[in-house]
This record gives sequence, structure tokens and C-alpha cells, in this order.
Amino acid sequence: MASPFAHLPASIRARLGELDTSWLDEERSTCSACPLVSEGEVGVAYPFSMAREARCCTAQPNLANFLVGRVGDVPAVRARLAERDGVTAWGLRAVTGYDDTFSQRAKGGFGRDVSLRCLFWVGGDHACGVWDGRSARCRAFFCRHEHGLAGAMSWSQAAGLGVSIEATIAEHLVTTLAGAPSADASPDDLLAWYARCASAVDGLDEAEALAIIRAVPPATPAAPVDRIAGSPRGRLITKLRVQRRAVAEVLVPAVSATQRHGERVLVAGYSSFDAVSAPPSVFALLARLDGTTPWRTALAELGYDQALDESLVYELHRVGALRDPAGSDDLPETE
Repeated sequence: MASPFAHLPASIRARLGELDTSWLDEERSTCSACPLVSEGEVGVAYPFSMAREARCCTAQPNLANFLVGRVGDVPAVRARLAERDGVTAWGLRAVTGYDDTFSQRAKGGFGRDVSLRCLFWVGGDHACGVWDGRSARCRAFFCRHEHGLAGAMSWSQAAGLGVSIEATIAEHLVTTLAGAPSADASPDDLLAWYARCASAVDGLDEAEALAIIRAVPPATPAAPVDRIAGSPRGRLITKLRVQRRAVAEVLVPAVSATQRHGERVLVAGYSSFDAVSAPPSVFALLARLDGTTPWRTALAELGYDQALDESLVYELHRVGALRDPAGSDDLPETE
């Protein structure tokens, strides 16, 4: 994954600075061979798994006009245009009422409730009918992260920033391009408009890019931002990305959930979707981590169990199931 902003026009990316470069490949997340689907199909219970016919596509992201134009006249877009609800010159928004109920329904259904599924779902490896034109919301979603919670938050913040930029670009095009279609325009007229938007966005000049960046929320006329990297959100993403949590000598449990599966147990910290598979004797280790006993000492005391080793401790720390009681691995503070 080169950048969650790779789909934005070059003139916009130029104002993202270091936010646009050197993003990690989250190799633990593989869309074409979803690890959480694999877990579910061998009997791992939800929410430590996902359903094949739902996956992380249990959300309906908005798709800005220029992104719709990039995927063109594909069946998934044609079907969405026939729905009409949420279809405007701005692009394709979630249907009425979806956003109002999503948060509550997703608590027990994200990854398994097909009634929450994206309207661009087509099945198959990626399951996405608009893969090349997908939003930052989807581009920056990973179920598992090399840097645990800090990694998850950096991608999440990048997704939010990307979505805000997409929306601002779409609004700019509606305002500046002549001939925006009406709410009752035909699908063919809408597709022609979206194609114009896709063409126009690649030709944005520096002045237009600057105006768009200055309009991205929460910027105000009194405090415009010329480069996103210097904005509060930009600084937050930078801090999260550079955090490399050292494993302290003393760790304490911070387990959020567990799930027995066969002869193993899944242990979660920041997310049940990024759980660690451990032997049941992991509970003996956790019981010894009392805030004063070094974890290596605790491991030595349990030396009879070769399934408990340093690599397991590192993994439990990565996912936040173990943490430094002194707070050295806390997330960075921001304004």
C-alpha cells in the first residue's frame, strides 16, 4: 500500500507532504484471502472472525463524483444509479437513514450482517465492483496492523482525512464545472457528468488545489491551511505513524476479550479482529504479570511450557493485550 491518498490528483498530493509517503504494507490483512473469513470457516466465533458474504464491506461509503467517473459504466455503478436515493451531482452517497443506524447496528454486525453490506459489493476476491475508484474509507481500512492500535489509528485518521478531501473536491467540481445534472437526470447524463469530473480533477491547477486544501474541514477562512501535513490532523497522523512502542521490562495485562478455539485461545487487545492465538497456559503468564514482576522472570518461572516464549509476549504487546503500566507505550498526545 503505497499511500491511502494515491487516488487523489497530483496537485492535491503535493500539499500532503510526508503524509503521502512511506506507508507500511499491512501484510497481516489480505483482502484477496481474508484471514478473518478463514478463521470463521474453521469455527472461530464472531467477533474474532467475519462472514465471507459480508467481510469489512459491511458499510456503505460515499463515492465522490470524480471517483465514480474513474470506474465508468460498470454494472455496480449502473445498479446504484437505478436506486436513485443518494444519487446527485456530488456523487453517490449512502441511502437515506443508513448513516443514522449504522453505528448501533455495526456493533454486532460489522463483518457479518449482509443487510449492512456496501451497494457496490459484487463478490469474488476483492468483492468490490468499484475497486479502482474506491474511496479512502476503503483504501485505508485494514483489520490487522503491524503497529497495533497506533497503526489502526493512523490509518483511520488517514481515511477520515482522505474522505474530507474527496468531499471537498466533489463540491469544488459541482461549483466550478458548468452543466451539473439535476436530481432527476437520467443515468446516462449522470455517467457523462461523472466522467467529466474524473477528467477535470486530473487537470486541477495549483490555485485550485490550494483553494480545495484551504476548504477541507475543519479549516476556516480565519485559519486556512496551505499544507495538510501542518494541520492538527496531519500532525496527529505523523505522531501515530512514527510511534514504535518499546517493550518495557514490566508489563501488565490489558486483555479486552478472549475466545477458546480448540486447544488454543484467542487473546484480543485493541481489537478482536487482530487477536493473538496462544496456548491456554497464557493465563498462567498473565496471572504473574502483577505490575512489579518482569515478564522475562515470569516466563522463566513457567519454563516448563515451551509454548510460552518471547515472541508470544511481543505479539500480545503489539495488539495491546499487554502494556507498560508506566505508560511508555501510550498513544501520543495531540491538541
